[in-house]
Amino acid sequence: MKDILLLHGALGDVSQLYELGEHLNPSYKVHILDFSGHGKNGYDGPLDMEILVRDIKVYLDGHGLQSVYVFGYSMGGYAALKFALLEPDRIAGLFTYGTKFNWEREAAMKEISMLDAEVMEQKIPAFAEQLKLRHIGRGWRSLLEGTAGIMLGLADGDALTDEEISCISTPVCIGWGTKDRMVSLEESAHVAGVLPLGRLLELEAQPHPLDKVDIKVLADMLERFLANPPDIYTA
Repeated sequence: MKDILLLHGALGDVSQLYELGEHLNPSYKVHILDFSGHGKNGYDGPLDMEILVRDIKVYLDGHGLQSVYVFGYSMGGYAALKFALLEPDRIAGLFTYGTKFNWEREAAMKEISMLDAEVMEQKIPAFAEQLKLRHIGRGWRSLLEGTAGIMLGLADGDALTDEEISCISTPVCIGWGTKDRMVSLEESAHVAGVLPLGRLLELEAQPHPLDKVDIKVLADMLERFLANPPDIYTA
């Protein structure tokens, strides 16, 4: 039985990945964690990418997992790549979807500008209410501030460099949806090309938000990757 760890994205929690886990073959043992300050996790200190990477290590150590396969959605994929750089033997294969790699300051500030609680409550009240109900540990407003801190940190030097990416020896599939309006094909293809064992997978007509993705299609691509991580797949 293969162990697979599913990592949620920014402002997400474990519930974001339940459906994907349910669509995977029962031969896989699925693990899901809440990053610090997300969901029911009550961590209320400063957030940065180092904290998220630490969360992965703590989870693996706490569950006696020496090596796992990983699916990382959006921010979760970035944290997993960071972890793979530090501890390459602990990730047997990594599949990312919707992970943003361009964290130049202008791009970061654009993302940060969308994390205003008051604006959310006025313009997208249903989403704001969803965040309130989802993040009962740290609190959704505090999490918005923490997420902005993560993004600002990436813009200020925490982002992976091409040199670091070229040192990641883990087989990695960079998944990108052709209807993703947050992540570009160019940044995804660039990282896939720099990774020694990187592959780009385009998922036709799939958007960025995981709740709008055809999970059956995503699960199928993920399982094909898990069966033979170094292979190239096309959707």
